Amino acid sequence: MSKKTSPQSRPTRRPRTRGPHQSRVNGSSAATNARSSQRSARPDRRGAAEQTSPMPENFRGRLRRYLPTALIPNVVAVLTVIVVALAVLLLASVEMAALPATIAQFWLILNLVPVSYEGATIGLLPMLPALILVWLIARQVHKAVKDRVSVADLGVLLVCILVVPLVLTGIAAGMLWDASAVYEVAPPEIPVLLARVVALHLVAMVIGMGTKLWRALCRRYGLPEALVDNARTAARWFSYLGLVALVVLLVAMVLGWNRQAELVELYNGAGALVALGVVCLLYLPNALIGAAAVLVGGEFHLGEASVSLFSIHHTPLPPVPLVAAIPAESQVWFPILLIIPAALATYLAYRSSPSLLSAVTTGFFAGICMLVAGYFAQGALGAFGPSGPMVLLSAALVFVWLTLAGVATALLLKLAERRQSRAEQLAESAPAAATETDQENTSYIEDLEESEDADPEPDETEDPGETEVEDSEETPETPEDPESTEADGDTGDPEGEESPDDAHAPSEADEDTTADPATADEEPDGAEEAPEDGEEDDEVGEPGVTEGESDTPRG
Repeated sequence: MSKKTSPQSRPTRRPRTRGPHQSRVNGSSAATNARSSQRSARPDRRGAAEQTSPMPENFRGRLRRYLPTALIPNVVAVLTVIVVALAVLLLASVEMAALPATIAQFWLILNLVPVSYEGATIGLLPMLPALILVWLIARQVHKAVKDRVSVADLGVLLVCILVVPLVLTGIAAGMLWDASAVYEVAPPEIPVLLARVVALHLVAMVIGMGTKLWRALCRRYGLPEALVDNARTAARWFSYLGLVALVVLLVAMVLGWNRQAELVELYNGAGALVALGVVCLLYLPNALIGAAAVLVGGEFHLGEASVSLFSIHHTPLPPVPLVAAIPAESQVWFPILLIIPAALATYLAYRSSPSLLSAVTTGFFAGICMLVAGYFAQGALGAFGPSGPMVLLSAALVFVWLTLAGVATALLLKLAERRQSRAEQLAESAPAAATETDQENTSYIEDLEESEDADPEPDETEDPGETEVEDSEETPETPEDPESTEADGDTGDPEGEESPDDAHAPSEADEDTTADPATADEEPDGAEEAPEDGEEDDEVGEPGVTEGESDTPRG
């Protein structure tokens, strides 16, 4: 074998070594893949970390978590107030030195706290900005408590929700006190300030917690969860009443179009009309609450003027389209509008099918809603004096309407259920009674058939004596054997229970009758004695006795 063909003589191949450029490229691609995998895994780890993040256990951790929930809507409100105050001062061409006092007053107005200017106090403030603030706070609260929360967390959140606006309101009151030395402004009274701010933000907290959390709290403290449903029903009724009040207000404005036209002529220029429209929009919730109070039978006062379904008393009123919607005089058919709240209450009560306790509880919650709304919708209106709905009367009437409607509906539903249950019981018992009756009839018919088979009654139209006479006339010449006669008498008895004396008596009669017809007249006495010896009833109809009785007398 030559060296060329020998396998050992062939040079072995060396492995190709990678150059520095190729190794660098491969290393960069591997690093890129590793980074991409890490990036794809980061969201999962982050979500898992968020899901497994422990709840704060101390006050500092809870404060750090829930303080932004209260700060964010209030900071947004403060910034909005600053912008609006600057715009008002610029449009009114007022010096910027009045900016702090203007911001403070707008903050108080936003929280429905009465403000004073030039000796006049305005407590009947527009509710639309306050409702927007309540919505913002309630939304933040709901985001904070919708997943998982403890009672301690709720306590810290409640403190934040109340303390933050109180601090800001105190700052605003201090700004007004400082500006009172230069401008004719005055800080509000402290009790009124605290009551309005706490009530407003507490309502936001209650709404933001949501029904799920309220049900959990009811379960924790042993309260019935039906309270939450009753509160929701009351809030729904109040919202429906507000919609009806809006319709009534629009109808009143259309019917009083002449007054609206006269009012528009008092304002010159498009700017004045735009400002008038903005004021009407801001005071629209106040007007709806006043109309709702009138619809339930209460009164709405605007200074010395009063409006109700039964009477209307006019005095000089503010030149505002919402006020111009008040009719000039009361009509006879106005009290018919009382059907509206009653119908709404009956409709919701029918849908919820309440018990007596639920009806009273729903009326109580509705009365609380009217009390809170009326409290925010009333106050002094400068020179006109105290204005707004009669709060206590309206709340009491709302409670009465919903309670009466709920109780009446509950009683009617119980009566209907009782009647339905009785009808179902009767329907269930009717087939059973029919079956029992059929069984009784069947058994009775069977008993009758058995009795007829056992005790056949003789045919009344056919005389057994005649039949026996015919038989005896046909065969007078062939005397019967006494033994055979006795056998026939025994077999003719259907009962088979005759005494020996009874069986022997008819056989002797047959012998005597067949042998000597002349002596037949002497046999009836013996035939009459036979039933007495056997002590049997004549109605049994024994064939042997009948044959012995009926031959010769008829022959």
